[in-house]
Amino acid sequence: MSDSGNSRSITDVTDHGASGDGTTDDTTAIQAAATAAANGVLYFPAGRYRVTSTINLSTQTTVRGDGMAVSILEQSTEDADGLVAIDPRFVTLRDIQVRGTGTGTGVGIHFADSSPAAQANLRFDNVYVTSWGGDGVYIDDPIASTFINVRVERVGGHGFNIQTGTSLTFHSCYVTSAVQAGYNLKSVAYCAVNGCAADSNGLAYLIDSCTGVALVCCGYESPTIGSVPYDGQGFKITGGMGHSLINCYSNGNHGVAAWFTGATLGNICMGFVETNPSETATAGIQVDSDSRVAVLTHRTVTPNSYATGSANVISDPRGNIGVGNETGPANQIEIRTGGTQNQIVARRESTVSDQASFVLSTAGNPMWATRLSHDSTNDLHIRNTNRGLDALLVEERDTAPNISLLTSTKSYGGGAGVIFLPNASTNPSTNPSNGGILYVDSGALKYRGSAGTVTTLAPA
Repeated sequence: MSDSGNSRSITDVTDHGASGDGTTDDTTAIQAAATAAANGVLYFPAGRYRVTSTINLSTQTTVRGDGMAVSILEQSTEDADGLVAIDPRFVTLRDIQVRGTGTGTGVGIHFADSSPAAQANLRFDNVYVTSWGGDGVYIDDPIASTFINVRVERVGGHGFNIQTGTSLTFHSCYVTSAVQAGYNLKSVAYCAVNGCAADSNGLAYLIDSCTGVALVCCGYESPTIGSVPYDGQGFKITGGMGHSLINCYSNGNHGVAAWFTGATLGNICMGFVETNPSETATAGIQVDSDSRVAVLTHRTVTPNSYATGSANVISDPRGNIGVGNETGPANQIEIRTGGTQNQIVARRESTVSDQASFVLSTAGNPMWATRLSHDSTNDLHIRNTNRGLDALLVEERDTAPNISLLTSTKSYGGGAGVIFLPNASTNPSTNPSNGGILYVDSGALKYRGSAGTVTTLAPA
């Protein structure tokens, strides 16, 4: 028999004596079929195939069933693995379920690396892995490999445990009820995790000492409290550099929804959303002092925790709940530096003469602003917002602008291209050092030098 669409031979496990009745021990028959299927297709028709020891696969083998709900390989020995391959290349699993006892140390799918050569071109497509005492899927050093619609459920270790590897993609995968992490990526480089989910695991996503991992439109719900050492965390990125959380989602955060730690550098967190945190949640987004993240346009409920100098934050505060200046005007962008959050804020203030502002803040308090009033004047103001005073006003004119110093008053006597100085609020009474003071006293322009001499430069 040959595989439709190509010339690879198909080895049907039932042709080697497997019954698939869920009671008979099919171990010997299936292992014989797996050996015969080297470089071909190992086919499991719909049925429940009970085995009592590990099934070993050869390289360049495709394992195929009739669907992950109807073609079931069931391991009945608690400490035995399900499917194992050593140094596999060009191995595909699709439309099959691999089930364990729910106890012991067995791993559902275990691809091990015994040589320097990486495990290349692996593909899992519509695979269901459930009820294992150890990890659901454990793979050493895969490269150029893809996991599509893989569901891992009820395991005592990690859902996916990927140790090293490059050029990996996960599409629409789902892990639930893993005691440890749903996705544990360790020392992986340039990897994309797209549209994946992780519910009720000890930790949803653990990205450990990796380089260039992008999680796009991934989410998690209700991590498990008390699964040492995770305690209900969501996304944890530790070490490595160049990671992205793009439009990711947290529902039911029990600890930290998105945590950057362990000297992870060069990261982006954009469009992150946190909803429905529990009373044990400690942070929406947390960036520790040894790490660096650019945080853009997020919405979190639990207050965020940015160590001083750890995060540059660009956000519309109206998109947030519980952090920042949530009651501020619409159409506002804040750029923060973490810690006490010195800020640069660009905003449009429709409630105040339709003003556009560029504001510098310290410790959350607006201090200085460049402000443009979009009204009949179109004047530019440099303003001490903390005191409500203008330091400089530039009047927009057709011919030449006028300037008012140290006031918002405009009194130019009909001139154009002139400078206005108001009367000093308080005349200088002590001598300046290494310079002089220019001021207006009752309309007269005066100068006080460092020796204390006051000279009237022009009368009132």
